[in-house]
Amino acid sequence: MNKMNKMNLLNEPMKTFWRTTALLFFLALCVSGCMKGEKEKLVLPSGFSIEVDAVQDPYQYQIVANFLWNIECSATWLNFSPSKAYGDREIEIHVSPNTSLNARQVSFFIVGEQTREEVKVRQNGEAPAIILVENAKTLSASGAEVEVEVSTNLELDITSNVPWITRIWTKAMSSSRYYFNVEQNTNLASRVGIITFKQKDGSLSQVFTITQQGETPDILLSKNSFTFDAAGGMGSVDVTANIPWTKTVDPSKDWLKIIETKLMETSSVLFSVEENKRADPRDAVIIFSREGSLELNRTLSISQLGASPIFRCVPNEYDNIPSSGTRPNQKELIIIDANFDWIVDHSGTASWITDVTFDGSTCTFRVSENGNILDRSTQIIFKQVNGLFTRAYNITQKGTDPQINILPVEIPTIHRDGGSVFLFVNANVPWEFDDGQTAWMRVERGVINSNGVATEYLRCTA
Repeated sequence: MNKMNKMNLLNEPMKTFWRTTALLFFLALCVSGCMKGEKEKLVLPSGFSIEVDAVQDPYQYQIVANFLWNIECSATWLNFSPSKAYGDREIEIHVSPNTSLNARQVSFFIVGEQTREEVKVRQNGEAPAIILVENAKTLSASGAEVEVEVSTNLELDITSNVPWITRIWTKAMSSSRYYFNVEQNTNLASRVGIITFKQKDGSLSQVFTITQQGETPDILLSKNSFTFDAAGGMGSVDVTANIPWTKTVDPSKDWLKIIETKLMETSSVLFSVEENKRADPRDAVIIFSREGSLELNRTLSISQLGASPIFRCVPNEYDNIPSSGTRPNQKELIIIDANFDWIVDHSGTASWITDVTFDGSTCTFRVSENGNILDRSTQIIFKQVNGLFTRAYNITQKGTDPQINILPVEIPTIHRDGGSVFLFVNANVPWEFDDGQTAWMRVERGVINSNGVATEYLRCTA
């Protein structure tokens, strides 16, 4: 291929580019000439006036045109998307909320080279509103300060329908918070009050309801307990109540008496406690209750210490009981005078004391025969029930007289051929024998066991 042909091949793409560019430029001139020659046309299917709410979602607005247009608007509360375009378009009109009660109005213009069309926009004012965050509250009888939070776009007149709910003006507050004082309810019944938030010079209103509980029925005592010594005495308790009340004492506690007196104030109760002659402490209660019912009551506890323990026995001791013990079909008797309940503890008493019984004023027992020549003694213990007092009571029994009995009383005659004789010895003392060292007689000491009984004997052999 020669040099000229090569150059033609290289310039062919460049020629194609310039031909295409020239064609496009020619078409643009044709279109521009046609457009300049055509009259601008504008159709607004959505109308030439728009009405929107105080709070409005984006508003869809239709534009039908055959030209390049843009939107002109002086209001800052309107925005358009898009605000400029060619031909037919649906645009969005973004409307800022109207926080005023009054409506507002503005115009925007759709502008082309030959066209300037006005579209009016009216936005309604915010609807009058009174909104309470809470509509009611329940309070105790003691009263309290109440805060009411209100959202409104109105001037308000605020009133209470009861004198025990008053507005607090001295407290710094925001425009949406109002404070009220609710007085203490001194009645037993609950009560209801209403705070009204009303549009000034208008009819719109909201109410806030306060329900206050009644005072709880109660009886209060100035003291809840008293403690007296055994000597007794007088006492007084003050009673504060918001209901009719009465007072009672268990009839079995006859040592506690309520004293009715015209000299005392009706809120004071006087009572007396008699002397406690027993060693045991005691207690009782005075019940203050609602008249005709025990559902609500307060208790005053009365405690009284016991007297010093007293314990007397007749006889003061049991001593020198005969060695023969208690006679058949009889029992030994102790008479007891005490100012407390007592029991007998004979767990450590010797076994020769038997049949121990006792009641509130006596103790009886039996004493077995003492077969030993030595005296013997033991004790029974008297103990206070639910107390610390104890008394060890001594019992002493004499020993029997010393005795040595021999059977037969005399030694029988022994045959001349010799033999043995048995002498049986029964003694309550140690003993020994002396055979006189007789050469022709031998004496031996021994024991015979018969049925578990040991019997000593002497065997004399000649």
